[in-house]
Amino acid sequence: MQKYINPKLGQLKLSKLTPLRIQTALGEIADEVSPHTSNYSRSTLSSALDQAVKWRLILTNPVKSVNRVREEKREMTIWTTEQIVQLLDAAKDHRLYPLFYLAITSGIRIGELLALTWDDLKGDTLQVRHNLVKEGGVFSLASTKTSKGRRTVSIASDTRKVLEQHRRKQEMEREVVGDAWQQPGHIFTTQIGTYLDQRNVLRVWHRFQDMNDGPRARMHDARHIHISLLIRRRLDARTIADRVGHSNPAFTLRQYAHAFEDQRQAAAVTLDELLGPIPDSDSNDSK
Repeated sequence: MQKYINPKLGQLKLSKLTPLRIQTALGEIADEVSPHTSNYSRSTLSSALDQAVKWRLILTNPVKSVNRVREEKREMTIWTTEQIVQLLDAAKDHRLYPLFYLAITSGIRIGELLALTWDDLKGDTLQVRHNLVKEGGVFSLASTKTSKGRRTVSIASDTRKVLEQHRRKQEMEREVVGDAWQQPGHIFTTQIGTYLDQRNVLRVWHRFQDMNDGPRARMHDARHIHISLLIRRRLDARTIADRVGHSNPAFTLRQYAHAFEDQRQAAAVTLDELLGPIPDSDSNDSK
């Protein structure tokens, strides 16, 4: 509502909120962001105006006369392990390397990554509580995407080491900037301590991708890559959904059905195998 609907329709009186105005606004959202976001905005606005009808502020809900935008599902890009290593090697000396590393090893959404503070880092866990949004050129911290978005994400020792090194480098940058540093608590900032813009992060992300062969992936695809790697490690859907903030494990199963196929095939075992000793998981991973 704050990010997409209010900037386009928020200044209109209810009496001026016609189907044509709404259709135009939703079309702009579809062009600027995505058809899915446009349709989600339509549903949100329709729910609000249904309440307005109940309160007799308007006679009918104008959204009912507005068509949904056709959605063509965009295929997620999943890199090979070699392509992941290539990108991280290429970005090794860049100040955004820790951000890319954490995106791939945690599956945290880009807006949530940019909202993280050092207080959110507690030992070997990260508390994901906010999402960094930009409205009318102004940054603000909003709630996470869903109620499940507020979560605790465990990080491995290598990721913790990368973040600790980043913290030391950031402290050196802060010494140079001094009191002008605007966001002292945030893990990821610009070189002068301001919020990072997702578009600028994406430009750097693509620049390092273009240095290597392979398909170009969105920053959000780092999340898909992480989830696919977890499935490859044979983690169950409930554990994965809890880690990445999916509202329901069933959603994880639907979205990544192809990745779970190997596990489905592995479930077809003989009776002797079912009744036999449980194989050592470490030895399986090493094969």
